[in-house]
Formats: sequence, structure tokens, C-alpha cells
Amino acid sequence: MKNDSLILEEILLSWRRCIKRGLLTSIGAPMVHIERTALQQRLLFKKKLLLLYNDSINEVSSYISVQCLYFLCDSDGIILAENNIAASDTPFKSSVTPGASLLEESIGTNSVSLCMTLNRPVNILPQHHYCDLLSECYEYCIPLDYNSEIIGYIAVITTNQPIKPELIAITNLINYKICNEYLKFEKQSILDKNTPERLNDRQIEILKHMAKGLTDYAISKEMKLSVSSVKYHKHNIFKKYNAMTSTQAIVKAIKFSNLSLDDIT
Repeated sequence: MKNDSLILEEILLSWRRCIKRGLLTSIGAPMVHIERTALQQRLLFKKKLLLLYNDSINEVSSYISVQCLYFLCDSDGIILAENNIAASDTPFKSSVTPGASLLEESIGTNSVSLCMTLNRPVNILPQHHYCDLLSECYEYCIPLDYNSEIIGYIAVITTNQPIKPELIAITNLINYKICNEYLKFEKQSILDKNTPERLNDRQIEILKHMAKGLTDYAISKEMKLSVSSVKYHKHNIFKKYNAMTSTQAIVKAIKFSNLSLDDIT
């Protein structure tokens, strides 16, 4: 991995900060663990990210033969989910669980805390960890970068065996899939937000007559409605489409597939 010297330099700085904080190397669990209600709120807020993560893990798990543990962390370094691949059993698994913080001040030097500082993928060895809890762990972490905004982190851990390039490639693939699907989801959310409320059958019929150039009076005769009723429905059509004129309303109706070109010819 490129710029390993930068990672090693940051590891030394991290150790110094841990010593200065008085963090014990012998801690048996992360020092920071959010309450269950707070975790549930985060899980609800990150519902789509969590779903994409689980889908991605399920897709690639059959290709992973090595025992490993995957973590999904939010942008604050809080574990949202973990996945045990190939029946891995790690000495820290019982204490490093969803809700635990992987920040430096919580569990010492680790790949997630370094990734958060350096804003880049990080691959570290057992001897790089400050706390004994992670002293047998090989770690790789990569940030989930969506439109230059970090929305979370994916980390994979193995014990007593280095992380092979194949596992790093799979982790990068998980990262790519999540970010790509997240982008599609956000685009669709924007489209859904900007899509106006659908017109009812009567409003669509009035809009079709408007598209053919009929006046309010002519529409009222055609549909056997009062002129005031036609005006009322037109007002609601304009409001739904945020339109000022009949032409604007017709164009937007075609754009959002509420009206076809055949309806106006």
C-alpha cells in the first residue's frame, strides 16, 4: 500500500496521544459504548446504509474462505453492524459489538481511528495496536466516500494471519457497491421528492382538454361541470405542478408521465 510511511507516522502519533490520555493497554473492552436507545436511533437513521452493507456482505460471503470479522461503522466510529465470516472466533468479539466506539480514545490505535484521521484506506499489523485487546489482529479499513462526504467505514479483521490481497480486493468491492447503490438511492430520493402528487382522473381529463386549447367554458360543457368547478380543479392542477400557466402545467404533466403526447394531438 502506498504511503505506508504516513500510516506508520500516524501510528506513532496515535500511541503518544493514548499515553498522554492515560489509556491503559490492558483494557478488556472499548471505553466508550453508546446506550441501546442511542444505537437504535443511529440504526434507524442509517437504515439504508445498513441494508446495503448487509446485502453486500451476503453477496460476497461465499467467496471468503478465511476466518474474518467485518464491521460497519458510522462516520463517528460507532459500530453499527458486525458479520462473522467462516465461523471466526476472536478474543475480543464479545466486547467489540454494535454500539461500541472504535475511536482512539475508546480502544486505542486501530484501523478505523487511523482511517478517520488519514481519510484513506489503512492496513495495519498486530504490533501497531496500542491496546492488548487487539494485539492479535490484522486490520484493513476503508472509508465509505459518497460525493466527498464520509458516510461510514468498512473494516475487516483477521487474527493470527495477515490480510491477503484477495480479502482487501473483496472489501474494496463491498465499499464500491455500497457507495454506488447509495448514490442511486439518493438520486431516486431526490426524484421522488421532486415528483408532484399524481392527479386524479377528473383533473387529468381537464388537463387533456386544456392541452387541446379548450376554454374553461368549453371544458365545463364537455364534462358537464360548472365553470367554477373547472376553475377549482385547474387551480389544484397548477398547485400540484407548481405551474403559473396552462402551458407549464401541460409540459410538467408530460414530463412526469401524467399526460402523453397522444392526449394532446
